[in-house]
Amino acid sequence: MTQRNFKRKGSHKGIACRKGEPIFWDELKERINLSLTSTAIANLSQIADSENLTRSEALERILRGMLQVNPPT
Repeated sequence: MTQRNFKRKGSHKGIACRKGEPIFWDELKERINLSLTSTAIANLSQIADSENLTRSEALERILRGMLQVNPPT
């Protein structure tokens, strides 16, 4: 498994982050724990990187139907 370089994405540039206040959505995000295979993690990382998003935000947009993904080849 490769190590992912975490960096702060500029996805909400100009919008102040305040704990307990939503930024993009009309509700707060809740922390959960997922178990994924290394292949699924690599695919999610690739999707997030290509959209300049965090993995969390990429998954959020996929599940809300805002980001369409093609099956891996």
